[in-house]
Amino acid sequence: MIGKKKLQKKLVFVVLGLVIVVLLSTSVFFYYRYQATKKLLRTPAQVIQEDKSKLLKEVEALIELPKGEDPIVATVTDKRKVKDQPFFAKAENGDRVIIYPKAKKAVLYRPSTKKIIEFSPVNIGAAIQSSLTPTATEKPTVKVVILNGTKTAGLAQRIKEKIGAEMADLEVVATGNSRGDYTENLIIDLKGDQTEVVTRLTQLLSAKTSTLPEEETAPDADILVILGR
Repeated sequence: MIGKKKLQKKLVFVVLGLVIVVLLSTSVFFYYRYQATKKLLRTPAQVIQEDKSKLLKEVEALIELPKGEDPIVATVTDKRKVKDQPFFAKAENGDRVIIYPKAKKAVLYRPSTKKIIEFSPVNIGAAIQSSLTPTATEKPTVKVVILNGTKTAGLAQRIKEKIGAEMADLEVVATGNSRGDYTENLIIDLKGDQTEVVTRLTQLLSAKTSTLPEEETAPDADILVILGR
């Protein structure tokens, strides 16, 4: 009888051990899935900033850069347009340009070989900038206006905070009230060039895209959000 009880206790410990192992394995699995998902959900602005930080670290390992200034980072997309400029004499498409406007210095860096091609005082004019693809601090922020189309007080402010928390690349420049009988959330691409942002907003706010309602006046912004019930 005593032997049977010992056997039962051993079985209990074995089962508990297996349960603990399964729970730990499940926790580890979901933790790594969570971390992977977080990476996928990064906003475009975060991705751009991470790319810029990585680039500056690579260049700083090779040469001392000016301090106390956030540089403009760009990419050479058409070397033919800059071939007459001494700074770009050896440039290739895909090279990165790091510009310090206050220090009046610029770096031409080739990521493919991790080499600095040029580093000198330079004044980048409008003609030269047209051949570069802007990134990081040059990338314009999308401006959004939110109108409360319901009778629920404070709704526009709450949605402004929600957008600010979820979409860091957008700037809500104004909120206000419209007529209070809108039945659904509307997203209006005022300039017709923000398809990707509009798609994300419609998902975030469970909204639908729309043209500007006749009774509304287009604000000075890229996107208009009208909130409904």
